[in-house]
Amino acid sequence: MRLVSLQVTLVCIAVGVAAGPVNLTEEYFDSQIYTSGSSVFMKFQAPWCKKCAAIQDDWDSLADYFQGTEVIIADIDGTTPGGKSLRKRFGVRRYPTFKYFHPPDEMIRTYKHKKDLETLKRFGKRLKKRCTIKTLGKCTKKQKKLLRPYSDKSREELLEQIHGMEEELNSTTVKHDELVDALDTRFAEAGELQEKISELNATAEAERDDAQSEALAAAQKEYDGIMEELTPKFKESEDKESEVDDLKDEYAPKIAMLRWIISTMPPPKEEAKDEL
Repeated sequence: MRLVSLQVTLVCIAVGVAAGPVNLTEEYFDSQIYTSGSSVFMKFQAPWCKKCAAIQDDWDSLADYFQGTEVIIADIDGTTPGGKSLRKRFGVRRYPTFKYFHPPDEMIRTYKHKKDLETLKRFGKRLKKRCTIKTLGKCTKKQKKLLRPYSDKSREELLEQIHGMEEELNSTTVKHDELVDALDTRFAEAGELQEKISELNATAEAERDDAQSEALAAAQKEYDGIMEELTPKFKESEDKESEVDDLKDEYAPKIAMLRWIISTMPPPKEEAKDEL
């Protein structure tokens, strides 16, 4: 349903129909907004919030005013699963709260100015300024600092950097997953042995025959061996998980910025086709 809603919104924008604010979720923000090169002006709200309802008409007008531009006006319902995760991620504690994202700045910032329509429009126009490698005059000092190291890079070089980071992250993630799968398998085997040991222990020691006593000793020895084997593996798994998290924290914003830079570049020229 989210995808259908997004498609309808985009179609409305394309044909000039007033579409209103985009209903934003964390999945949509990460897959579309964060890498699109567009700025987004967000209002976190809740169905029971009277102040949110009071400003909604002006917010809808703001969305209509900026439709078809690089500024996306969005609503986020902080009580829904997709909105709740964004609310926690961006540290929202009250409604309404207004946030904005203006690439290549990687930070999500809080809007603290007046909420009347004209003030919101003026602020939105600031977000509309298209800062790119080719238009550094429209960039802030911080944006220029972010972009300059890539000013002499080609599209292919940037894509290669992205590929390298994604490949390292994927490789590390696969190794972690394989380690977890192996741990799960051995832990399941240990669980089966533990059940067997419990069953054998249910028979009083004086009533056990030699075969039962030998089976119990063998099962206990095997169980102890598996647990001894797993102890360092658990630590290895935790370390690998931390490595994956650290790579995500380091690479996700870099990849997003590189994709944004690529989105500001002219599309690659198609190779001329030989006429038949």
